Amino acid sequence: MLRLPALCIGVFLLLVSLACAQQQSAPRIDRRFDIPTGSRTLYAEVGGRISLGVAFDSATPVTIRWLRNGHVISQADNITARVAPFDIVPASLSDAGTYWAEISNSAGTAQSPWSVVVVLPVNPPTSDPIYPKGPIEQSAGTSFSLTSRATGPVDYPSGFPRFQWSRDGAPIVGATDVSYFVPYATRQDSGDYTVARDEGRGANTSTAVHVTITGEPAPALPFVHILPREQPVLMPRQPLTIAVGIVSATPITYQWYHNGTLLPQFIGPELSIASMLIANTGTYVLIARNAHGAIHALAHSVQVRAGSVAPIQIEPLPAKVELFPGLPITIIPRLESDISPSVQWYRNGQPITSNNAPNIRLTHGANVALINGAGTYHFVARNQFGSSTSASMTVTLAPADAGGIYAGTRDLLFPRRGEANNGLVAYIDANNVAQIISLGSWSVVTGSGAWITGPFVMNDVQLQAGEAAFTPTRLAESIASGKQLTFSAGAGSASLRPSGDAAVTSISRSVAGPMQARSGYYRGSVLGVASSEVHAILTPEGIVGAIVIADGLVFSAYSRIDENPSAVRPLFLGIESSTAELSGFLEVRGVGRGFTASRVKGSLRTRLVNVASRGYVGGADRTMIVGFTLAGAGQKPLLLRGIGPTLGSFGVGSAVPDTTLSIFQDSRRLVQNDDWGSSTDAPAIAAAAVAAGAFALASGSRDAAVLPSLSSGSYTAQVADRENREGIALVELYDASSAEQSGPSISNLSIRGYAASGENALIAGLAINGAVPQRLLIRAVGPGLDAFQVAGALRDPRLQVFRGDALVADNDDWGGAAELATAARTIGAFALVNSSRDSALIVTLPPGSYTVQVAGKNGEAGVALVETYVLP
Repeated sequence: MLRLPALCIGVFLLLVSLACAQQQSAPRIDRRFDIPTGSRTLYAEVGGRISLGVAFDSATPVTIRWLRNGHVISQADNITARVAPFDIVPASLSDAGTYWAEISNSAGTAQSPWSVVVVLPVNPPTSDPIYPKGPIEQSAGTSFSLTSRATGPVDYPSGFPRFQWSRDGAPIVGATDVSYFVPYATRQDSGDYTVARDEGRGANTSTAVHVTITGEPAPALPFVHILPREQPVLMPRQPLTIAVGIVSATPITYQWYHNGTLLPQFIGPELSIASMLIANTGTYVLIARNAHGAIHALAHSVQVRAGSVAPIQIEPLPAKVELFPGLPITIIPRLESDISPSVQWYRNGQPITSNNAPNIRLTHGANVALINGAGTYHFVARNQFGSSTSASMTVTLAPADAGGIYAGTRDLLFPRRGEANNGLVAYIDANNVAQIISLGSWSVVTGSGAWITGPFVMNDVQLQAGEAAFTPTRLAESIASGKQLTFSAGAGSASLRPSGDAAVTSISRSVAGPMQARSGYYRGSVLGVASSEVHAILTPEGIVGAIVIADGLVFSAYSRIDENPSAVRPLFLGIESSTAELSGFLEVRGVGRGFTASRVKGSLRTRLVNVASRGYVGGADRTMIVGFTLAGAGQKPLLLRGIGPTLGSFGVGSAVPDTTLSIFQDSRRLVQNDDWGSSTDAPAIAAAAVAAGAFALASGSRDAAVLPSLSSGSYTAQVADRENREGIALVELYDASSAEQSGPSISNLSIRGYAASGENALIAGLAINGAVPQRLLIRAVGPGLDAFQVAGALRDPRLQVFRGDALVADNDDWGGAAELATAARTIGAFALVNSSRDSALIVTLPPGSYTVQVAGKNGEAGVALVETYVLP
């Protein structure tokens, strides 16, 4: 018995597997030896020969089927020859049509190029104007052609002869050639046909030829009737149009691909690109599908030649950019040029860079004369062949962000005297209405010599653009008020100053802390003391500023507290766990008194309250998936909607017609909906949509919506079309709880969808509610999906964040930044490879609505993941 070493056995098995793989490969059309070469129109005469054929490569015998107009007309099995001719002799008028071959083995099928065959009569008498003479009777699904053969003068005037074919006396639109060819006849094509021929001396109409089409066409694949004019080589910026005439007895859907990537914006038989770039070089493929199957309708290769041309701007600059403090933006022009171009930036018409660097960094700042801040920008790109000028980009500074709770004791310029508890606290709600408490007994000398004395409370101060002027209100008879003060807030800090003078006190916004849920503005009274008042502001960090007015006396305190009462003279302050009231104790003229205060302005905690994503869906691999995590105790009511049909009312022409929505926890489906108006909780869903500010859905629409109450955990929402049709869909998630309602909060969101470029970018909308900014980690993952075996991942995603139509942040290639990697580890996000082309950024966004857009570069498309994480 022969024994092979283990290594030999492994090599032997590898060779066997390779051989098997070769044997199992599908046939390949050899276009070098096609008979005829490529796709074209052939002409034959009645009684003559129609010669077709196909050349192919296959390691195993094949079956060859020839089809005419989508019907199989011939089949040959066990073919081993590499060239297979196919002849029809003698040709008849009914042999006209579109032919192609399908070559199959056990591993797959290949399709040959198309050949459109027109059959003409032989040597017709010159006295008969239309051939054949007729009458013509044929079955539905076949082809027929009519030809004008009347003779006239040899030399026609310019533009003649002219033809117009008519059926039953009505001109046929577009039928203005010497022949009229019907590739796929139906009973609607029956009638009397005439042709009006004008040779420059007036039109003469022929006698009629009667055509009768009987029966119904048999089910068939779609087939190509008109092939596009080839444009194999183009110069940059030239247009490309590929128009294919396809015939089918049933409705057709179209899918265009560029180098294997779907182009979802093209859904008809024509592809049109207004300005071709070098990145558009490649093969364009059209797949046509009807109820009986799909055909490979076209493979069209196009090359854009690199020429001696000026730089080409691949995508425009953002029209608007809004700068936030501490969040610089780098604008990277995308240019295409044969040689490296130089770029000169201009701000307000003046050059601002001297090193011709292509990128520009924009920064929020007060001294806009020294930095690239607010203004109007454009650039000029140059190479040795010329220059191109960009459109303008308007850059503005984000308005003052005033909402939040502020506290501090720092005096900038002026000394205080009296009590040490001399803090300043302020509560500003989302409508820029402020409650201001100034503590302690203090005096300030202003530049004008006026004095301001004593603590004060100012309620309901309306800030305009983050600022308001007021005169402090007298708290007690013994407390005097001074001149007018100006309170300003925004960008994380606030200040109080005498009007027209330098700042007196500067305080900072409290962003987060252990008292977040109980922070706010409190009001109450002293027990047993008539007309007494208690005013207090508690920050998320646990800083409290309080003023108590009782029996003509004013008491104030500024300190840090927790849920246990603390000794802060002259007040003893604390939070009662059972009632969530601020409580305390003080002495009023030698008598101990207790006091309480309830919160009248709620917690300012910021939360994500809404996410929406618009993207391209269709089929199992293009289901749009939204993942979200709830963190905290209790339950959270959520409104989730999967919208397709209603998008049509917003001008979306390719929306899916019937969406379905499913909510999963792990692999367990919790709830599912198809047609929201038929669900039992439709009234509650409609009410929740109104409360959330969502647009209304018609009760009879085929959109989907659910209203579950979910506890802490991770979930996914999946949106698709009921019949797996392709198109645009919108998935929405709303926090349906009130601002004061407790329960878990949305801590992270992820959206997996199909991202292309331009209007087919994957778009996620975010809404932040509250009165303080929210720090977020946002990522656009494409290559990073390879680790999870996601097919068709986007190779190079670009991430942009917009407020309205203004760009506020962007990233292209995260670059392994340490801050981003640390933030991802902190919140438990999976790691990205440092050198990957995934995108990520950290932003601190004030309350408001934003969109996150993920697009492929250079026209690329694929599956992408958009993630949004709330950072501590």
